[in-house]
Amino acid sequence: MTSPSMAHALTTVARGRHLPDAPTLARTRMGSARDVARLLLLESGPWPEAPQVVVPGFGAHAAPAAAAAAAAAAWWSRPELPLEHFRCLTGPWRSMMALDEAEPGATGDVLGDRADAVAEALDALGCPGTDLASLAAVRWPFGAWQNAMHAAAWAAFHHERLRAQMVAVLSATSQLVIAHPGADPVELRSALHAAHALVVGALLRDVLDAETVEALRMAEAGL
Repeated sequence: MTSPSMAHALTTVARGRHLPDAPTLARTRMGSARDVARLLLLESGPWPEAPQVVVPGFGAHAAPAAAAAAAAAAWWSRPELPLEHFRCLTGPWRSMMALDEAEPGATGDVLGDRADAVAEALDALGCPGTDLASLAAVRWPFGAWQNAMHAAAWAAFHHERLRAQMVAVLSATSQLVIAHPGADPVELRSALHAAHALVVGALLRDVLDAETVEALRMAEAGL
């Protein structure tokens, strides 16, 4: 809760103090752990019927939602959060998952007909030969990446693939983080632009116009 947020860092700079170093800025979060908990509890959609628990400051919520919010807030706060508190916050979620006998849905079920194309892109990102610096070095003309990703988001909405797009983007992010555990945070964040463009293009290539597809395919230069 007391870790510096993006707003705090910008306010500090605006008051004439020294700008933090690049790795610190890269780790600076847009909000606080409380904001993350609020997002899961109040804005992530309805949860299945479940026992209710009281979350301080938020009222009563379904137990799975509370467990998920605590786990997300714990991961959000790492590595600054002491290990004992991290284990305490993630414990209910880990216990619940261990008791859940149902197998999680396969990613392919979410991605539909484009599952193979997205899997191929993810495999390329996780390949030992893929250089993080090369992905980070991919450069688009001004506004091209943003425009292409915006067009892809609208296409995902119109073709009912928003959840698939989220799964693809989160999978690409996880793939890079796992493959490069000691990466410089600035370089990692820069590489995510290419990683996200790669999987989003794979997921939506069949419903995008040629210009958007070509913009997204520029990410392939980093592989």
